[in-house]
Amino acid sequence: ALTGIKQSGVQVGVFLGGSLLPLGAETIGWRPTLLLAALAPIVGLAFSRRILPTGDDDRIPSGSDDGMDRGTLARSPFLLRLATYGFLMGAGWSAVFTYLPDYGRTALGWDPRIAGLLVSAAGLFGVAGRIGWSWFAEHRSDAPRTLAILAAISVAAVGAIIASSRVPPLLWLGAAALGGSSGSWNSVGMFAVIAPLPERPAGAGSGLVVFGVLLGLGAGGAALGARGDPPPAPHGARGGADPDPPAPAPQAPPTSWVPPLPGGTCPTSHPIKANKNSKIFHEPGGRFYERTQAERCY
Repeated sequence: ALTGIKQSGVQVGVFLGGSLLPLGAETIGWRPTLLLAALAPIVGLAFSRRILPTGDDDRIPSGSDDGMDRGTLARSPFLLRLATYGFLMGAGWSAVFTYLPDYGRTALGWDPRIAGLLVSAAGLFGVAGRIGWSWFAEHRSDAPRTLAILAAISVAAVGAIIASSRVPPLLWLGAAALGGSSGSWNSVGMFAVIAPLPERPAGAGSGLVVFGVLLGLGAGGAALGARGDPPPAPHGARGGADPDPPAPAPQAPPTSWVPPLPGGTCPTSHPIKANKNSKIFHEPGGRFYERTQAERCY
């Protein structure tokens, strides 16, 4: 459980990011919001140097290897399997949550601030999951069985997200379940590393597993983005529209806009729905036109 509490700080950051970043983007713009978000780790680093112990008195003597060298550790089948598990979980998390708020906004027509709360929900359940699952693995089961349960929940969560195209509330269920599974496995994974290993090899073993996780986090979002990108538009075509064949475009590019009607619909004189921040627009006949709540009408 202590490992879970230590690991839950990441998910607290996820919760705060999902809650505050969309609000900041709507209020002061996305560039100042990202700048402020980038400054937060710097402040945290300075603060941590003041409150964390140096650990000088607890260092392991350099000659102590606890009977296991780094080469043997790197070839450990158990740690390699755990690092692979971490890679898959990290890739899945990155692939889903890189695009989930945008999916809620563009496909389901949600307000950006509401869509951002999907990430907050994942972070909140991730905090509870990292503490709860690590306790479960230690007191009620073991790490391998708990990791298998978390993998199964992750797969079910992705299924709920896919089904949300027909039943939108399932998107909340999927985000929460994914936060409580693929967002929570780290504490159980670290417990699986440190429980059987002596102190010195446990640090290197944890590093190997985290390396797998970080590779997955870097690869998942990029792979899904490359897969989902539409083919290059013909020369002179307008970007940002729905991939479906739109209704006949106006004779001249829209330059004037009016506020939307109640409910986010547009008047017939200005039928094109647009988002003022993302610059994405939806023309009548497009796939997401009916679901989208306009911020401007052209």
